[in-house]
This record gives sequence, structure tokens and C-alpha cells, in this order.
Amino acid sequence: MIPVWSFRLAHGLIVLTLSMSLADFIEVQALSSDDLRKRFRLQPSCDPAVTASMTDPSASSLMVAIECRFKTPSSTTSEDSSTTESP
Repeated sequence: MIPVWSFRLAHGLIVLTLSMSLADFIEVQALSSDDLRKRFRLQPSCDPAVTASMTDPSASSLMVAIECRFKTPSSTTSEDSSTTESP
């Protein structure tokens, strides 16, 4: 059996952690996935997600993590479509 943590690791990886101002974070957060990949030089297979945390409310900067969630082909479940109910 594969541990849950290894499954999650296979689908996402934090590739970048930055310190930036709130204004910069708002600008980055508004970017499209394509623009995020270009700005941070991420792989085409990366589906970027941006999160931020502020450890000190009086601080002027945020810690921002850029996470790569790898795109997976959408899986179709044949079980759902082939299951028929008996009257």
C-alpha cells in the first residue's frame, strides 16, 4: 500500500517560496496560469497555485509559496457508465 503522503507529493510540489509586499502578491495572484509559468519560469506541465501567509500582522511583507500541481489527464470512470440498476 502506498502511503497517503507520497500520493500527495506526486501531485504537487512547492517550487518557490518568496517574500513580497501585499501589493506585489495581489499582482501575482491576479496572473493567469500561463503568465505565472512565464514569470517564474515553470514547466509547461505545472498548474501553478499561489498561497501566502503572514506571520506578523505588523510586517510589510508576506511569505508566498508557488506550488506546482502537475496536470493529470481526466479519468473517466467506466464503472459509473456501465452500472445499471435492476428493477
